[in-house]
Amino acid sequence: MSDVIDRPEGANDESVATILVAIIVNVLIAVCKIVAATVTGSSAMLSESIHSAVDALNEALLFVGVTRGKRPADESHPLGHGQELYFWTLIVAVVIFGAGGSVSIFEGIGRLLAPRPLEHAAWSYAVLGASLALEAVSWIVAYRALRGRAGGTSTWHVIRESKDPTVFTVLLEDTAALLGLFIALGGTALQQRGALYADGMASIGIGAVLCCVAFIVIRESRGLLVGESASRLVSDGIRGILTDENAVERIDRIVTLHLGPDNVLLILSLKFAPCAESETAAVIERIRDRIASEFPIVKTATLSLSSMVPPRAAGANAPSSGPPAISGPR
Repeated sequence: MSDVIDRPEGANDESVATILVAIIVNVLIAVCKIVAATVTGSSAMLSESIHSAVDALNEALLFVGVTRGKRPADESHPLGHGQELYFWTLIVAVVIFGAGGSVSIFEGIGRLLAPRPLEHAAWSYAVLGASLALEAVSWIVAYRALRGRAGGTSTWHVIRESKDPTVFTVLLEDTAALLGLFIALGGTALQQRGALYADGMASIGIGAVLCCVAFIVIRESRGLLVGESASRLVSDGIRGILTDENAVERIDRIVTLHLGPDNVLLILSLKFAPCAESETAAVIERIRDRIASEFPIVKTATLSLSSMVPPRAAGANAPSSGPPAISGPR
């Protein structure tokens, strides 16, 4: 059973803070790297400049997704706009692959075909060292945000199970940035020792790291866009609420679907024991109240009821079925 927390209280503010920190850090780093790439002529440094600029753009796109996803439901989108965040996360993955990974690999191949000596290596070391410090700050912020909803599971498990792509996307980007910086440092050091091809190889390595991150984000975004259920923690908790009610004779189906990081659609198909309509209505209301209290992430609930034949009242004909299905938002 997964114990990943889908969306803890205050998670939306935490996600926005994580994105804003990453944007500020990457803009500062990109400017420094562009200056260093111009002075040194390093292909790896140019790839790192592209990397940081792409990261800043991606986090801005995530911010757009978070903002647009928070818009309330309307006539055209009766269940809200939460899935828009998943769309923008997919766009981020495409940008990482196209503008980040592919361009860095292309630049590295070009440098392998026409190697050139490194100039003013001290600039590269200074900028890469400062970038490592800034990226580490952004990575720690993203990591703490992700671990805050991890429960007792591993970080990779949280990435696979999380329905909020903002934090794990920023963490993956920051991880790729740190790996890229170490690759760039290694390429710079080797080229300084006479290995002219090290700079181009480092650029290709940075591009390969970005492509790997892009594929991970694409895979996770695809699952969220297609439609994923809530975590086992939610579905098992709802099942427990239902089994606590003696009037619920059988649970035919429990369906959950994430319409956004903090918006779950719940569909229940239940068989009730024969009882009066008023008693059934009271049980339904009690179930809804408990679900709303224990799982506020469930924004819309639909119940399909069957086999609710109340006892025959004296002098009256017993109806063939109970009240009609009850559905709609809470």
